[in-house]
Amino acid sequence: MTAPAGGIVLRPARIDDAEGILAIYAPYVEASPVTFETQTPSKAEFEQRMRDTMECYPCIVAEAGGELAGYAYAHRIGERAAYAWNAELSVYLDPKKQGAGIGRRLCESVIDLLAAQGVRNVFSLITIPNEASVGLHCSLGFSLMGTQRQAGFKCGAWHDVAWYQKQIGDFAGEPSPLVAASQLDGHLVEAVLRTPPQTGAPEANPQTRRPADDLDASLRRIDPTHRTETNR
Repeated sequence: MTAPAGGIVLRPARIDDAEGILAIYAPYVEASPVTFETQTPSKAEFEQRMRDTMECYPCIVAEAGGELAGYAYAHRIGERAAYAWNAELSVYLDPKKQGAGIGRRLCESVIDLLAAQGVRNVFSLITIPNEASVGLHCSLGFSLMGTQRQAGFKCGAWHDVAWYQKQIGDFAGEPSPLVAASQLDGHLVEAVLRTPPQTGAPEANPQTRRPADDLDASLRRIDPTHRTETNR
């Protein structure tokens, strides 16, 4: 895949990326409350996690200069059947690559792929305080749902977790079953990963947008000629 302007390449993760992804993730496990995991998984365990995730949900890596700079993925949130149209978004960056817009590009791509799958709600759980992550999610149109106080103990302290939500689909009628990420059209996936990042200031009040508008916006980023006929 040819690097776009800025030299950042997004592509679907592969199992042989496990070692590189784990190298990015491990410091967050070992010395940060960003994740509540407290023991770094083995390479074999991490590879299995990736297989399980990539069968159903997007997992995208960013490369800069031929090296992994970060990754983002989604997974199911809520085990009961009626939760099927929800997903949780997670993103991790090499600390040396933060502040370059890579996290935003990763998140936008995963959200667009989730919309194509038929997901309606995307959630993100953020250990706070974390101004950078909160700012990123608010700029992407996420809204604060609430905060779990003293939700976890790590690094010698109790930490709060803020729940953020973004609605990306239409809620009219009965939804169709999700399309597994592994079954998405390859050309669509490539188009998503090549789409330039959104530009301009975030909306003053993302809650005023209809979920169907967000889905349309995602699909138009992939294909500017796209039009979705919905009952408004």
